[in-house]
Amino acid sequence: MKLSKEAKTAIIILIGLACFIFGISYIKSSSLFSSNKDYYAIFSHSAGLQSGTNVTANGVGIGTVKSVVIDPKTAQVVVTFSIKKDFTFSKNTVAEIYSSLVGNTSLQLLPAMDGAALAQAGDTLTSHIQTSLMDAIGANIEPTIGNLNKALTAADSLIGNVSNTLDAKTQQDIKESLANLNLTLQQMTKASANLNNLLSASSAPLQKSLANMQTVSGNFVQLSDSLSKLQIGRLMEQMEGTLSKVNGLLAQVEKGGGTVSKLLTDPKLYNNLQTATSELGLLMEDLRLNPKRYVHISVFGKNNQAYETPKKVETPISERN
Repeated sequence: MKLSKEAKTAIIILIGLACFIFGISYIKSSSLFSSNKDYYAIFSHSAGLQSGTNVTANGVGIGTVKSVVIDPKTAQVVVTFSIKKDFTFSKNTVAEIYSSLVGNTSLQLLPAMDGAALAQAGDTLTSHIQTSLMDAIGANIEPTIGNLNKALTAADSLIGNVSNTLDAKTQQDIKESLANLNLTLQQMTKASANLNNLLSASSAPLQKSLANMQTVSGNFVQLSDSLSKLQIGRLMEQMEGTLSKVNGLLAQVEKGGGTVSKLLTDPKLYNNLQTATSELGLLMEDLRLNPKRYVHISVFGKNNQAYETPKKVETPISERN
C-alpha cells in the first residue's frame, strides 16, 4: 500500500511531537508513564528552587520537583513534587528547602517517625526553609559589626581623653621614667654579668664543697649502717637483767637481810659507832692536853712518873656546843 505525501507528513509530525514530549519529560526528570504520587508544599520564598530538582530523604533520591509557581492571590510559592509510589511516609513529614555549601537549592523530606497516618497523594505537607550558611553568617555578623563600631567609638574616646590628659609636663615625666627604667635594666644586665663571673670564679670551690658534703653524707650513711648493725636488742636485755638484779638486792636490803642491811638499819650498831667515836675524841683530846701521861722520854734513865688523875675532865667533843 502506497502512502500519500499527506499521510507521510502526518506520521512525521506525530513522531516529532512524541519525541518532543519525551524530551520535555526527560529534561524535567519525570517519566511520561510514571505512576508516582504528587504532593504539595507552600513556602514564603522559593530560595531559588527550580523544577526538575531531585527530592531526597536522608540523602537518598525519592522523587522530583515538578513545578514551582507563585499563587497570585497570596503571593506564596506552591511547590509540586512527585514521590515514588513505593516510598511511604507520615502526614506529619516536613518538606524543607535547603541550600548546599556550593549554593545549590534542593528539596528534602524530613520523615516523621511518629506512627501517624500515612500521607496520601495530593496532600499538602508542612513546609520549612532552612537558613543558609550565608544568612546565618550575615545574622551573626551584623551584631558583631555593631559591637565593633561601639568598641572603636570607645577606643577613639579613650585615645582622645589620653591625649588631653598627657600634657607636655606629663609626657616629659613619662620620658624620664622610661629613661630611668632603661638605666635600671642596664644596671641589672651588668649585675647579671658580674654574678656570672662570680659563679665562674667560685665554680671550683663550690664543686669542692659539694664533694665534701657528699663525703660527709657517705660517712653518715656508714655510721647509720654501723648503728643498725649493733645488737641493740641484746644490749637492752643485758641492761634489763642488771636492773633486775639491782632491784632484787635493794629488796633484800629493805627486808633486813645481809650485812649491808644490818649496817644501814641496825640502831645498836649506830649507837656503838657513836659511842666509840665520842670516846676516841676524848682520848685524842686528853692526849693533846696531857701528853706526859702517854709519852715518857728519859735521857738519863729516870723512872716513869705515876699516873695522876686529872682534877678537871674536859667535855667530850661530841657534847660540845
